[in-house]
Amino acid sequence: SSATSQPPKASYSEMVKQFYDALVRSIIRPPRAQYSMRDLGPAKFTYGGRQHHRRDFQLVNARGLTLQCSHWEPLPTERPAPR
Repeated sequence: SSATSQPPKASYSEMVKQFYDALVRSIIRPPRAQYSMRDLGPAKFTYGGRQHHRRDFQLVNARGLTLQCSHWEPLPTERPAPR
């Protein structure tokens, strides 16, 4: 018996399962980003030669969780005329 014991090596199928689980966590359910409203930048800005503004609001989903949302759109005076 050696003085330093090592855990048994994982089988090939266990390594594949661990890899798959990590892949699913990183793509399908990635960790949530933490940021402040200031990180979103200015509420008014120019893009494509038009002035836009950001409207921030909250929605409550079917599970009762509050979602922080932002909607960017041209200012009313900058919107293209309807066709």
